[in-house]
Amino acid sequence: MKRKAITSTELAAVGYDNDKEILEVEFKNGAVYQFQEVPEYEYSAMLKAPLPAKYFNTYIRNDYEFKRLENEE
Repeated sequence: MKRKAITSTELAAVGYDNDKEILEVEFKNGAVYQFQEVPEYEYSAMLKAPLPAKYFNTYIRNDYEFKRLENEE
């Protein structure tokens, strides 16, 4: 999944798969997580938020199932 770099204190990049409703989040420490069944509006709202990391922590982190991706590329 392609990710877009974003300006954030904690997040490096995010990507979204519309068909599968998967949000992929790359943290500045290099960890990558996929969040399942995330509606597109959450992804859009996070990108538009003045503080994307705060939006993520408030509305996404604890509300959707996730898995960490290992050994990327």
